[in-house]
Amino acid sequence: MTRRALAFPVLLAAILPAQEFTETFPTNGKGAPTGWTAHSGKFEVLGGKLITDGAPVWSYLTKDGYKPTNCVIDVEAGYYGIPNASVQFVGAVARFAQDKDTLMGKIQENNTATADFDRGFLLERTPSGTTTLWRELNTKVPNSAILRFMVVGNRMWMQVDEDKNGRFEQTLTTTIQSTLTAGLIGVCIWGLSELDNFEYHDSVLRGADNAVPRIGTTYPMELTTTARRATPWRIVLSASNQGFAFGSRRIPVARDAFFELSLAHGSVLGLQGDTDASGKAKPGLVIPNVESLIGFTVFATAVTLDATRPEGVDNIANEIEITFSR
Repeated sequence: MTRRALAFPVLLAAILPAQEFTETFPTNGKGAPTGWTAHSGKFEVLGGKLITDGAPVWSYLTKDGYKPTNCVIDVEAGYYGIPNASVQFVGAVARFAQDKDTLMGKIQENNTATADFDRGFLLERTPSGTTTLWRELNTKVPNSAILRFMVVGNRMWMQVDEDKNGRFEQTLTTTIQSTLTAGLIGVCIWGLSELDNFEYHDSVLRGADNAVPRIGTTYPMELTTTARRATPWRIVLSASNQGFAFGSRRIPVARDAFFELSLAHGSVLGLQGDTDASGKAKPGLVIPNVESLIGFTVFATAVTLDATRPEGVDNIANEIEITFSR
């Protein structure tokens, strides 16, 4: 990202010890990886993948140092392809207090004869019981998929990118009943599944419920950050969610012509403002009434600005896909 690009002083070489975090599990070894805590099950990193010993137990691993209320977690869920082996799943967890007090999104091998992940689940596990929402996957996953788990207030979502093309084909959402306070973040594995490329965002950007990005209208979004006072935010657009390095973190869109355009004309396009005192904002993307935009897709992400932080940036949100329609 160029300094002109985000219009505030940054140094790419600087280390930014802020909240967003990525783990690729590069170092093989038995036990919990450095910086993580195993709460149940036996973990190992092998071949750059996080695995367990294959036991049919809820194996929980959390990342040290993070305890958000709202967040986005992405993981790459890998299927270990042995037909009729047993049920297996990979999930992301948030607001974790203990193995029976957490929120979870997971994809699961439920019909073991088919050798693939075939169902998606949202779970709220509490000491008094588990609330579950599940759906059959639109496309079965015989190898691996990207799983996104989002938690904001009293709602949670899971999205599945079934072919890892950068676009989520399926979304599940449900209301959270009682697990409403901050907790640890991490992963859960049952059986022979594999996990890689864990990514955490401390702020959440999403399109408003039932909103449609029509040309000639304003597309409403919701931004939830960790700010505790009115804080400037900026949204940037790109034709790709390839991502690029930003200090020790990544911006989850690409530097391209749309990126530069969204920065140069952010005020006109509704892409800048201030959060309220609780760190929330409701951006609105002003979409030009241009027929040639119909069917075109952009990706959007948001940052909050804080001059006291290294590089002038505090939060970096997840990216969302926006496809313009009539």
